Amino acid sequence: MSITSNTPHFSAIYNDPEAGDIANAYQIQVDDNSDFSSPEWDSGTGVTITNITAGNRSSDIIYSGATLIHNTTYYYRIKFWDDEGNEGVWSTETASFLADLNAKPSAPDTLKTESNANPINLPNPTPEFTAIYRDSDAGDIALKYQIQVNTASTFTGTTLWDSGSGGTALSGTGCLVNTVCEAITYAGDQLSGGITYYWRIKFWDDDSGEGVWSSQTATFSLETQEPSSKILYPRDGDDLSALPKIIGTASDAQTAVDFVRVSIKDLTADKWYSGTGFVATSEVWLLADGAENWTYISPVWTNGGRYTIKSRATDTAQNEEKTASATFTFDTTNGERGSVSAESIRIADTTNYIVYFPVSIELNTGDKMEVIFNSGAYAFTGSLAESDITVQSASGSISGSVDLVNSTGTTVVSTITGSVAVGDVLEMRFSNNKVKNPAST
Repeated sequence: MSITSNTPHFSAIYNDPEAGDIANAYQIQVDDNSDFSSPEWDSGTGVTITNITAGNRSSDIIYSGATLIHNTTYYYRIKFWDDEGNEGVWSTETASFLADLNAKPSAPDTLKTESNANPINLPNPTPEFTAIYRDSDAGDIALKYQIQVNTASTFTGTTLWDSGSGGTALSGTGCLVNTVCEAITYAGDQLSGGITYYWRIKFWDDDSGEGVWSSQTATFSLETQEPSSKILYPRDGDDLSALPKIIGTASDAQTAVDFVRVSIKDLTADKWYSGTGFVATSEVWLLADGAENWTYISPVWTNGGRYTIKSRATDTAQNEEKTASATFTFDTTNGERGSVSAESIRIADTTNYIVYFPVSIELNTGDKMEVIFNSGAYAFTGSLAESDITVQSASGSISGSVDLVNSTGTTVVSTITGSVAVGDVLEMRFSNNKVKNPAST
């Protein structure tokens, strides 16, 4: 039998061959040795007790000896005196109990999310939780925990995460009493911005004692600011003869961009691209490659077709932007070979300026390409060196350098390495602060 009290109660049935006798005194011994060689408690002889008639049980006798030790087996025996002063014999039955005196962990406190109490607008969609382990047994160690995250303070709403009713092991050697336990990373369902979440925690000690839930109201929420995306290529209003890849960027002021999706509509056919063809009758959002810098491999365009491309970024707090869009015309009859005018190019990146050549160009190794910059729309600032400018295709299949004719007008691309096929989209990259586009960046 296990007992959980430091002051257990004892009783016994008084037996006497003389049926009319009454027991009115007792002696009890409690020892962790079955031979009672060194009792933890000896009540002494002839301790007065409420009268007991033969064959009946005594009233409770409350332990008042040395402090019992947890997880220790104790033995006890008892004898009575009758009302004529006759001393009885010790009980012969082997009576024992196990002192299960482990105090279960108390309610944890000082609950924090990402090192703060009840934070809002967290940028991290998998926050970390901490709490202080409390236990009246100063030497105990917390070895397991259970966390619940819910949409209701009563924990009767939607459960986003329950780490497990059997407890999840803490790493290492566990957590000492009155210390902050290790940070526990959220591992539940996807959280959303703008919702207040409630969480609670409890611990198990090293005697397998399951504690009680924290009573502190602990909350957190994720940030709600929408990310933004930009379609760099094609630009709105472009008339293109080649578009092998859609190119864009995305950003978020508070968190990271998780992913970007695009939709592509053939305005002429009034159908959306499904991922395999323009057959969908309702808008389909397709996952782009990358996040802050993203691309999407183009479908097969129809000559003479008009298309609208939309992009939509989602951040790690699952906030979703409204959308960005660009409409362009695909026309292979307008392809050119050789030179491209300034009206056909644009500067699209303010860190390393990128100039796109949205036309079909066929070049071979050693060919030269001339680019004329209109001084009104595009102007150099400062002086340019050949090392400031490089040329490559959007797919990265070629590279080259630029021979400068002068710093304010014509540049000549030369020493092309690799081959360029019809339909490749070329980029010219200028180092930071060398080129400005007053109309659009």
